[in-house]
Amino acid sequence: GRTATNPTHETARQGGRRQRPVPRLSGEPPWATGAAVSGTGAAVVSWWSIRIDGGDGERRSLVQPLAVAANGRRLPQLERAGADLFRRPPAAPALAPAQRRALLRDAFEPMIRRELDQRGLVTAAGGYTAKLVGWIELAGNGAAGQGWRL
Repeated sequence: GRTATNPTHETARQGGRRQRPVPRLSGEPPWATGAAVSGTGAAVVSWWSIRIDGGDGERRSLVQPLAVAANGRRLPQLERAGADLFRRPPAAPALAPAQRRALLRDAFEPMIRRELDQRGLVTAAGGYTAKLVGWIELAGNGAAGQGWRL
């Protein structure tokens, strides 16, 4: 598909159909403008727009949810929570900016590559790009990654 952009909206074409414009925030990263909701422990759910180049001209795009506890442990059950997270009451953010950057670097970035490798989506001749498009922090008074539940 072809993508046209302007400073305030991004429009995508897929299968010849024009999709609704998606508002873009003025250069702010999603983790800086994401939401915080109540939970039983500190955790993050992120959504990634991933574009895969198969090396043979094949290209694929997907949105991949990934979730981790504040200690970096993956939480697959939280990845499956989806829209339920948006029905939770708001909360104060659980993580400091330095903690968010550390999770991006040390947990999420390697996790994306492992996920794509395990699913057989990236070949030696191909590559991928991943863009963070959503970020929700769960804040609560439970221990990070211990006893987390929806």
